[in-house]
Amino acid sequence: MTRYSFWTIHQLLFRTTRGGKTPTFAQIVFPNGSGTIRSPQNGLRQGAKSGVYLPSRGHLPRGLRKYLTIGLLQRRYLQTAEFVAVAMTYQMTHLRTLGLIPKMARFRLAWDTSRYAAQRDPQLESEYSNFHRVFFMIARHSWHSLARDFKGNDKFIRAFARYVHVRKPNVRLVLIEKGQDVGRSRKLIESLKIEPYVQWVGEMNKNGIRAFLSLPNAIVVDQFWHDKWYELYRHDSRSPAVIRYLASDRQHPSPILKNSGLSLIGFGSGSIEALSAGRPLMTTFFEHDFYNGEEPPIFAAFSETEIFEALLKVDAMSAGEIAEMGVRGMEFVDRFHAWRNVLPLYTSLLERAIARHSTGATVINSPVRA
Repeated sequence: MTRYSFWTIHQLLFRTTRGGKTPTFAQIVFPNGSGTIRSPQNGLRQGAKSGVYLPSRGHLPRGLRKYLTIGLLQRRYLQTAEFVAVAMTYQMTHLRTLGLIPKMARFRLAWDTSRYAAQRDPQLESEYSNFHRVFFMIARHSWHSLARDFKGNDKFIRAFARYVHVRKPNVRLVLIEKGQDVGRSRKLIESLKIEPYVQWVGEMNKNGIRAFLSLPNAIVVDQFWHDKWYELYRHDSRSPAVIRYLASDRQHPSPILKNSGLSLIGFGSGSIEALSAGRPLMTTFFEHDFYNGEEPPIFAAFSETEIFEALLKVDAMSAGEIAEMGVRGMEFVDRFHAWRNVLPLYTSLLERAIARHSTGATVINSPVRA
């Protein structure tokens, strides 16, 4: 089996049989995204996203049996693990279903934040210099169905339409052509009559993303979840906070839903990269428990109305105020995500697992891909 560097943070730690051929025991599971946890329940997650890596793909059955096999293996590893470390609250829903909450340990993604420090791109900066603000949406377009990953792009597009129709601002919304709902987003933009404010760009690599993150007038827009997330994460539907939310006008739900242990989201990798570049960020954020209860310096919003009001707030801010918010965001993400500050969370779990199982067996580091 291939050996990987310990620097591969998102990993399964396998205790193996003699010869290192067959993974038989997982000490700690660091899932990246929900696929590693959700897969044991439905057995149908895409193999490349499953988080289980076997010595040889040739030993796997094909077709439906392959995904069922992966799901069963993941359930086994999760149930025999000493700890299941989670980085997002919504992953806890899957742990509850599997009865694994007692094994849960919260952690944060370790990031080389210095790699995303803004480096000016004069050509791109010149192209967008005439705009007062550039809203750069990094989230792929996936919002129509609860059955698939949802980013809430439509909520932002609708709020953005309200904003430009009211203010007629000199702004540009940059969208990336990625995701199964690109066509629906295009039709929505057309129906809202905001095409002159919108620019589509092709899918880009990290260097392309960094170039847009270098724009001094850029506001990064990430994801806003789904207004009916509780229909998928059904444990939430019984929460008193959700009951109050459903009884309200749903215009300002964030104060109702905050700090309620719901399956809502915080920072994805794109948000961390944006903050590392010193760019102001607009996204949904409910992960306060993972950040010592602190409120990050971002434009947090969940509903269309909250997004609209965040856009008005951005519109009223000076360039200096925007830059200062970016600096505070960079300091926040460095404190909570820079690898030198986060690794103690990982090493402490490793030390606890090693203390329980100091049998001298070989440990193989296998990466988990999102």
